[in-house]
Amino acid sequence: MSITQYISERGLSLRETLDRVLKLYSSRKCMGYRDPKTRKYQWLTYREVRERAVSIKRAIESRVEVKNFNIGLCGRNDPSWILNDFASCLIEGSIVVGIHSHWQARTLERILTETEVNVLLIERESCKHVLSNLSKKCRDQLRLIVATDNYSTPSQNTSLPSGVISMNELLSLSVARETERTQQFLLRPYTYLYTSGSSGRPKGLAISRKQWLSNARISLPCGACDDPCVMSHMSLAHGGDRGLAWQSVFHGVRVGFSNIDLFQDARELRPTFILCMSEMYITLHANYNRKIVSWFEQTYPRLTKELSPTKDLPPEHLRRLAHHFAEKIDTKTGSSISLTFRKEIRDSLGGRLFNIVTGGGKIEKETMLFLDRTFFGNTSLGKSQSSRVVNAYV
Repeated sequence: MSITQYISERGLSLRETLDRVLKLYSSRKCMGYRDPKTRKYQWLTYREVRERAVSIKRAIESRVEVKNFNIGLCGRNDPSWILNDFASCLIEGSIVVGIHSHWQARTLERILTETEVNVLLIERESCKHVLSNLSKKCRDQLRLIVATDNYSTPSQNTSLPSGVISMNELLSLSVARETERTQQFLLRPYTYLYTSGSSGRPKGLAISRKQWLSNARISLPCGACDDPCVMSHMSLAHGGDRGLAWQSVFHGVRVGFSNIDLFQDARELRPTFILCMSEMYITLHANYNRKIVSWFEQTYPRLTKELSPTKDLPPEHLRRLAHHFAEKIDTKTGSSISLTFRKEIRDSLGGRLFNIVTGGGKIEKETMLFLDRTFFGNTSLGKSQSSRVVNAYV
């Protein structure tokens, strides 16, 4: 019986399901991060993830006595973010709010107030920046502020602002405390997702436990390959990669977190699924075009000189001609320059991609055609009218 069938038949809650899943895949690799010392990827198993999440959960409950836990999470793309998310989920009736560290003080204070956040788990590096401009009233609302250390960055012994404790200090207070399950808790939303605010005032969306569980149960289209892997490198506060991480964990798929160099990390992780903002694919296409034109200029310098852009002959004409020449098949190799360059792009992303998803930005038809041809797939609209899925090669 699959885990999704098991959940459906027994009517498990989100908290119960998460605990069951972490136990089920106990010995598998769960979350990967680039070790700050060795620069190699290290992996936490499902057992280690559960043990850490349970410890954090118990420590929060031991430190704060409140009727309802509304927990804000703020940090970069790292296993610690998802671990704190899982720990929050294990607290009966908790609500999780993703916090973007770049928000201005006025925006941050508004969102903390309207979501009634009383526990804040924030990465150590962002503590002073995020907390310095909050009003006394807002700071008093926060019953517990914990500075967390990321797995992918070196541990620091920097001093913490007044009223902030470290994660190690919090865990030293861990005492088991069970909370009675009530209908009131079941009716509370699980999370508030806010937009980053890049296109205006951040907008929030409340998602119920039932809906979050339903989304996490959706199978990932990772293809018929051994050892599927999801690569996460976008802001977890936004919800896209956070949702992918939950889906991955619910199906025993490992998640590798990328923070520094997308392509370097992809070559090492060799992901089968990746979610990127549209700008990444637009940049990828632009770089491909420049490479084709550069090849043409070096191979056919005389023709390039004759076709150099003028008022009557725009740069697009040279680019189209360069692509035309690049598509020609070499009878000796059976390949072409464009095919070679596209393979280099696939290899730069690990060479195993089965599915890539674009974010909400607009993508021109020419770029979508480039993605289709590069990854041998079909393009379709995603759930939102602004996202697109490309079924890539295995």
